[in-house]
Amino acid sequence: MNSKAFRRIAGATAGTAACMALLVAPASAAPDATTKADHTYSVSCTGGKANLSWSTGTINTRVYYNNHCSTTAKVSVQLADAENTWLECLSMPAGKKSSKEFNHGLSGSIQKMIKGC
Repeated sequence: MNSKAFRRIAGATAGTAACMALLVAPASAAPDATTKADHTYSVSCTGGKANLSWSTGTINTRVYYNNHCSTTAKVSVQLADAENTWLECLSMPAGKKSSKEFNHGLSGSIQKMIKGC
């Protein structure tokens, strides 16, 4: 059957199939949610430890933490850019999981973590 109606239906079906192929992309095309952080740090405290992780960003770096302690845990975050080095305190409430963003500018990064503030 080679009628115009059949070709229109066949064309629409092929177009629909192409759209469906785009919508059902393979999982490898999506970002990997299990990507590991570049840096980690742990602090021992009363009742457990607090775990931190981060990957250096371009202008800011977000530090993720999970405090398993029964008390607030604190670390000093040492940041540096092309001209300066400075410390900022990160206070992690007991039993909480969250994050905090640190601004270090285009030429900067987190240098290290130090227990306490």
